[in-house]
Amino acid sequence: MLVDLFPPIIGGKEGYVSELSKELFNKGHNVSVVTLNVASYNLPPRGQSDGVNIIRISGMFQKIGILYAGSKIRPNLPIKDISLAKQLSGIIQELRPEVIVCHSNFLYSIRSLAAKRGIPLIVTLHDYGFICPIGNLLFKHMIPCNKQYSVACLKCVTSTSGVIKAVIGCYLYMMNKSLIASVDRYIAVSQSVKETFLSATGLPADKVNVIYNFHNPNDKQTMPPECMEQFPDKFILYVGAFSFQKGVYVLLDAYKNIRERICPDIKLVLIVASQGAEVCVHEEGILVMVNQPRAVVMEAWRRCLFGVIPSIWQEPFGIVALEAMSEGKALVASAIGGLKEIVVHQVTGLIVPPGDSVALGEALTYLVENRDVVEEYGVNAKARFEECFSADATVGAYEGVFQEVVSSVPKDVT
Repeated sequence: MLVDLFPPIIGGKEGYVSELSKELFNKGHNVSVVTLNVASYNLPPRGQSDGVNIIRISGMFQKIGILYAGSKIRPNLPIKDISLAKQLSGIIQELRPEVIVCHSNFLYSIRSLAAKRGIPLIVTLHDYGFICPIGNLLFKHMIPCNKQYSVACLKCVTSTSGVIKAVIGCYLYMMNKSLIASVDRYIAVSQSVKETFLSATGLPADKVNVIYNFHNPNDKQTMPPECMEQFPDKFILYVGAFSFQKGVYVLLDAYKNIRERICPDIKLVLIVASQGAEVCVHEEGILVMVNQPRAVVMEAWRRCLFGVIPSIWQEPFGIVALEAMSEGKALVASAIGGLKEIVVHQVTGLIVPPGDSVALGEALTYLVENRDVVEEYGVNAKARFEECFSADATVGAYEGVFQEVVSSVPKDVT
C-alpha cells in the first residue's frame, strides 16, 4: 500500500487505508504500507500496527517548505520525486510484492518502477485529484466544473494559487494524463467517481472497478469522560470539514430559517475539522465542536436524532454516511456524487438538491416532526449498511481484483 499520510495522522483516506490494510492482514495477506514521514510527529521509520508493516520515508519536495506555504503536513506533489523513487526501489527489492495499491500521488514515483519489475499497479480513486488540479471539480472552488484538462484549469488554479504555481501545476497535470492511462487497474469508491473519471480520461470502462468503502462499527473507542456532558438532549448532527464545498453555510442558513418552526429544544451540533483556521458560529441553538477524536464522533452519532450531509460538491463517497448508518441513523443528504448511491430517498433518509437551503430546511423539519419516520429510516439504514458496506464485502472485492491483475501478468515477466 502507498499512501501519503497514515495514522496517527488522521483523515478520511488515511483512516480508510488503515482499516483496509488491517482487514487484508486478518484475511491472511502480508501487508506493508509505505507512507511519508512527517517530521513534526517524530515517528519511527519502521513500525507495525495490527499486523501491518509500516515504512515511513521522506522525499526531496517535503524539505522545501515554500511549496507547502509552511504547512507541517506536506503530501506528495503530482510529479516524480527522484529521492522517493530510489527509496521505493529498495523497498520493492526487499519486500517483492505481488501487487502494489496506490492511494495518492505516490503514483508518479512508483509507476515506472512497478512496470519495470512487472508488478501490477492498482490505483484507488478516493477523490478527483488525478483529473482536477484542485481536487474538487469546483471552478474557483464554487461552480461545478466538467472541463477537465482544459484552459479552464489554469484560470481556476490561478485564482487560488497565483500565476507561477498555477502554470507549473497545470503543466504537470496535463503531462500526467498519459501516465494515468498506463496504470493496470483503477478502483473507484463509487459509480459516480468512475463515470467522472472515465469521462475525463477516455479510458475503457473495464479498466475501472467500483468498490464501495466500508466502515468498521466494531472499532469501539472509549469516549473521554469530560465529553459526555457536551451533547444536548435532542440534536441534528453534521460531521465534516467546515468548508464551502461541504455545504456548511447552506446548512446554517437552513437551520436559522426553520428554528422558529421546530421545537426550540432541537439543537444543531457541528463536529468539524479545522487545520488551524478559526471556526466562528454565533447562531442560537448551534453547538460547534472542533477536531474531536473518533470516539466522540461515534458517540454523537449514537445520541443524535438524525444526521445531515449538505455537500454542494460532487462528494466521491461519504464515510460519515456509513458511520451514521452503522448506528441506525437516518440521513438528509445532497443528491450529488456518491451520496446518491448510499442514501436511498424515503427509505434510509431524504435526498435534497445540493445548495438549496429551503429544500434542506423542509427535509429537516419533516424529520423533526415525524419521529416514527426517522425511526423507520434508521432501521432501514442499519440493514442497508450491513448488506452493502461491510468489511467482508469490500475486502473480498479487493481480493478479486488482486487475483485478476496478478494472473494477467505475463509469465515471462515475473
